Amino acid sequence: INAIKENGLVVTGDVEETVKLPIMKPTEATQEADLIILFTKAMQLPQMLQDIKGIIGKETKVLCLLNGLGHEDVIRQYIPEHNILMGVTVWTAGLEGPGRAHLQGVGALNLQSMDPNNQDEGHQVADLLNKANLNATYDENVVPNIWRKACVNGTMN
Repeated sequence: INAIKENGLVVTGDVEETVKLPIMKPTEATQEADLIILFTKAMQLPQMLQDIKGIIGKETKVLCLLNGLGHEDVIRQYIPEHNILMGVTVWTAGLEGPGRAHLQGVGALNLQSMDPNNQDEGHQVADLLNKANLNATYDENVVPNIWRKACVNGTMN
């Protein structure tokens, strides 16, 4: 956090860029969010959701991109199901050090609304992510992709 505050997020690899962005600890966030993207480790998920409960409003969408399975059960304890999106992302990336990320190749992101009656908002989130060139696709059934990545991580990592 301190390195990014001081120098920005330094991205190397296929793209060389330094991105200035606001960054803070979860407990320091005060502004209600429109969209929260979860990337924490599974063991830290309940505490993370507890720490950010002050910025979760009635309409806040939460997109879970954690590796692994079953995270929706934890998220449902904090977020109404109509605001939960589950997804999976496959990017070749690594941390080079504090505030430094290395990205290589083109990745993809698939997501799905947990509420079958709320697919329009899932499509809107995918469109938003595509404006940031994140190659997002709304998927009517993202679960097989989540399982596929869990199998890859379980065997390759």
